[in-house]
Amino acid sequence: METPVGSRTTAPKSHGTRQRGWGARIISICVAVLSLLVLTVPDRASQQVTAGYRDYNYGTTPLPFPTADKPESKLWWNDGSWWGSLWSTQARAYHIFRFDPSTQNWIDTGTPLDNRQSTLADCLWDDSNQKLYVVSHIFTENSLPSSSSSQWGRLYRFTYGSATKQYTLDSGFPVTVTRGQEENLTVAKDSTAKLWVAYAESSTVMINRSLSADTTWGTPFKLPGNDSAALNMTSDDIASVLAFGGNKIGVLWSNQNTGKFYFAVHNDGDADTVWQPTETALGAPGSACTANCAEDHFNFKADSQGNVYAQVLLGFNAASHGPEPNRVLLRSPDGTWQSYQVTTTTDNWVRPLVLLDEVDNRIYAFGSSPGSGGVIYYKSSALSNINFPSGIGTPFIQSSTDTTINHPSSTKQEVNGTTGLLVLACDQSTLYYLHNFLALAVSNSPVINSFTPTSGAVGASVTINGSKFTGATAVKFNGTSASSFTVNSDTQITTSVPTNATTGPLSVTTPAGTGTSTSNFTVLGPPLISSFTPTSGGVGTSATISGSGFTNTSSVSFNGTSAQFTVNSDTQITTAVPSGATTGSIGITTPIGSTTSSGSFTVIPSPSITSFSPTSGLVGTTVTIAGSHFTGATTVAFNGTSSTFTVASDSQINTSVPSGATTGPISVTTPGGTATSSTSFTVIVPPSISSFSPTSGFEGSSVTISGAGFTGATSVTFNGLAASFTVASDTQIKTTVPSGATTGPIGVTTPVGTATSSSSFTVLHLPVIAYFSPTSGPSGTLVTINGSYFTGTTSVAFNGKKASFSVVSDSQITATVPKRATSGPISVTTPGGTTTSSTNFAVGPTQGPAITSFSPTSGPVGTSVTISGSGFTGATSVAFNGTSAQFTVNSDTQVTTSVPSGATTGPISVTTPAGTGTSSSSFTVVGLPVISSFSPSSGPVSTTVTINGSGFTGASPRPTEQQRVPAASP
Repeated sequence: METPVGSRTTAPKSHGTRQRGWGARIISICVAVLSLLVLTVPDRASQQVTAGYRDYNYGTTPLPFPTADKPESKLWWNDGSWWGSLWSTQARAYHIFRFDPSTQNWIDTGTPLDNRQSTLADCLWDDSNQKLYVVSHIFTENSLPSSSSSQWGRLYRFTYGSATKQYTLDSGFPVTVTRGQEENLTVAKDSTAKLWVAYAESSTVMINRSLSADTTWGTPFKLPGNDSAALNMTSDDIASVLAFGGNKIGVLWSNQNTGKFYFAVHNDGDADTVWQPTETALGAPGSACTANCAEDHFNFKADSQGNVYAQVLLGFNAASHGPEPNRVLLRSPDGTWQSYQVTTTTDNWVRPLVLLDEVDNRIYAFGSSPGSGGVIYYKSSALSNINFPSGIGTPFIQSSTDTTINHPSSTKQEVNGTTGLLVLACDQSTLYYLHNFLALAVSNSPVINSFTPTSGAVGASVTINGSKFTGATAVKFNGTSASSFTVNSDTQITTSVPTNATTGPLSVTTPAGTGTSTSNFTVLGPPLISSFTPTSGGVGTSATISGSGFTNTSSVSFNGTSAQFTVNSDTQITTAVPSGATTGSIGITTPIGSTTSSGSFTVIPSPSITSFSPTSGLVGTTVTIAGSHFTGATTVAFNGTSSTFTVASDSQINTSVPSGATTGPISVTTPGGTATSSTSFTVIVPPSISSFSPTSGFEGSSVTISGAGFTGATSVTFNGLAASFTVASDTQIKTTVPSGATTGPIGVTTPVGTATSSSSFTVLHLPVIAYFSPTSGPSGTLVTINGSYFTGTTSVAFNGKKASFSVVSDSQITATVPKRATSGPISVTTPGGTTTSSTNFAVGPTQGPAITSFSPTSGPVGTSVTISGSGFTGATSVAFNGTSAQFTVNSDTQVTTSVPSGATTGPISVTTPAGTGTSSSSFTVVGLPVISSFSPSSGPVSTTVTINGSGFTGASPRPTEQQRVPAASP
């Protein structure tokens, strides 16, 4: 068991000094009571580190948290030392660092990793091949594809030199493994030496894998699976991959939409797209979690027995906005899941980290609290009976100076008494690395480091290398005891493969315990074919052969014809039907022997197309394809577009042109392969107009029409008027706006039909001003402009001064003389251009009219009167004592009018838009004389007669006022 990481108790020392304490630690381990381990924390007093060690300031890193992200591992154990991916402040890049336990310092080896900024990495040490794999990615919290290859995830591979204790980048690296920016990216290696990466992108789980070599990778693809709800993640969720069980790859991911954690398994050797049904790791009915179980915080490991341990953070509490408890999920080899509580809600752990020590039967759980960063805590439990202690846990990395410590990270490997336990973290406020180291119990059980060869037949000699082999009592091959073995030394045993041995791990047992290899020994035997799938196919068909004893296969044949092949495992080979193969058995040859299948593989002849009729047609046209080996056809396609069809015979297929088909070859696919015609079928499509450019223009303007089905066009029209044109291609026509064209749609006619544009082409004309009225007036005068092509007018101006206007019709505009306008021409602007009047509009004074005189000064109704004065231009009214009269504006200084009916004596007034002018004197309206009576009514000549009536003023006088009766006629 481990003891809590203690606080500093010694007196402060000068900056940079450290309390070593390593000898004391070794002594305490040796004399520990009840296996109690004591970890002494060196004193770095100036930093006030009360648990762990403060390293160096990484403040120049583009990211304030270089030890993130949760599933990623920044450390690994190799050749007796801890190593890590840390930021080099001098090089401004991530380098490989070596940990010096004697000084608790990190030493920069100078070996660069990714030279890009803002990257995070996951490190995998492959001890058997002495290779270091590092996948590096541009960090983002919203993982999305990127069109820039400089933003894609990369794989680096290094070879370790034990003599120089240096890592060297291998040739051909880095290689691209993703096509986007990711929140996290992890790597694993399966038992067939295939590398896998997993990550979340565009709210789903993405994976990729190496192909024939570490430098050759396929295209990333979505994790296969029928559970669409499980794969429909939020943009905040993450996914990670690990190898487990000796022959499996597992992917774990969070899903905050469903509130669950999911797990998918791929068996080594299966096709890349063949995955086992998705498992619900936490959140299923009856599990320990009943609310929102998933948060994008988890870390997981696998032990040598095929168990998977995942420490996860449950979803955030909706009421408190704080994290729910941490739990450890245990997946047994049979696929069942169990859940164990690590912390409670009040403990506020985030960024979980789990480490395993199988030698001492311990599991370690780490987390940061509070959620924004503070202290790295840890707890431990027995692996065989998981039961974590209650409470927030023991401080593992803590400092009164660095108060936002977060993002603990360690290794993918198991830890033990030899390696100890090392955790690296960072403070995203002070920008310092911090770490702590925990010494673990040392077991006396034997340890298997390697064996050679890694495969062999029964009876083959095998050398096992490791430690603590003295006194070995048993050596087993996947549980089958070796009949004999020799302990050469405490670090080496020689034995031989026993009868009935099967592929699996090796184990060595001593009185102190049993040590088991982490990799499998492959038992070779004579090859045996148990099955193959499919059982028939054409040349090039991929086939999977199952059986045993396939390791070191030297040849695969189809009825004697050699084929290319890949040995996926001792039990599986993938191959392809070779050219020239005929129906018959499949054969396999290895150094141990040869075998043939009990059943035959049926080679299906490849189809061939000799002709088709007709060679062109519309969608729906019936087409007859002639050729051979059409029986069993599964697909007929026109330039890649599938069609419905009927196999009339082995040499004839009847089909029809499918919707969406384009001109190109016809293909026929059968189980024997795909045949493609040597000539193209021409798909005739009715014309369609998608656009034209420009959308307006004058007669004679060039116009480009875009669309489809233009081949053989016979006519192009502008609003029904035919135009000249040239068919540039099936999708483009060049034409010219014809003389006399009017605004309206464009039409294209071919022998198949006519297409009409959905929008109109606007035919532009230069506007024409014929005349305007009045021809003069002050500001505010309403002017009527007559002409043509006024539709769409955008501007009217008086001698350049813009005026308000209204388009009455294509031939008339009304406009108001604007303020501060000056005399000059009137202009009208439309999309067709600007035109200017040939005559000027005279802008009169802005003051009102004035009457200086009028003549005559009196007269009866109908009398013509001439009014003199100024400002008469634009006159709208003339009145006699308020009674309106007809008038003519002769000039700005003269108006002629006539006395209107009903007029009475009074002043004359003239009104213009600028105001009203009134005469200072009155016009006397003279009425017609009216005789109402006279007296006497009779008398001789010279009789005086008195006449009564009205309107007598101005009557012409006689010699006397009294009129006399005229003498009677003789």
